[in-house]
Amino acid sequence: MCLVLLLSVLPLGALSVSAASSGTTGDCKWSLSGTTLTISGKGKMGDYNVAEEQYAPWGNAITSVTIKDGVTSVGMGAFYLCSTLTKVSLPDSLREIRELAFCGCIKLKKLTIPDSVTSIGDYAFYKCTSLTSITIPDSVTSIGAGAFSQCDNLTDVHYTDT
Repeated sequence: MCLVLLLSVLPLGALSVSAASSGTTGDCKWSLSGTTLTISGKGKMGDYNVAEEQYAPWGNAITSVTIKDGVTSVGMGAFYLCSTLTKVSLPDSLREIRELAFCGCIKLKKLTIPDSVTSIGDYAFYKCTSLTSITIPDSVTSIGAGAFSQCDNLTDVHYTDT
């Protein structure tokens, strides 16, 4: 009875389950502080099944991503449909950006891919509709199908010598 009375006077949003603020992804660790996600460790991030309702544990809670030195791969679907993501920092240790990694990140505007990256997977930046500028080093020898499809505002593409 006391629980019923308590629930009747609390606002509906007052009882909530806290989401995890850290965990693992593949060979790496992730931590969320406010709306900034940091990926650290040595090796590859995990891959996520974008066909499932629940994919990466950070979902749409992030506006900024910092991937630390030591991480070698952005996992498949890692930031799929992160519609609030505006800023991404990639390390010099990064070797690949996997399929669908940033697909649907509609607020991402600018990105510099490090000289260490050799491949960008299929649909990696598909429907990043606010993306206006990207720098791609000549170390990238493979760009997958549709990697930049429907990036309608992408007008500033720079290729750099490594």
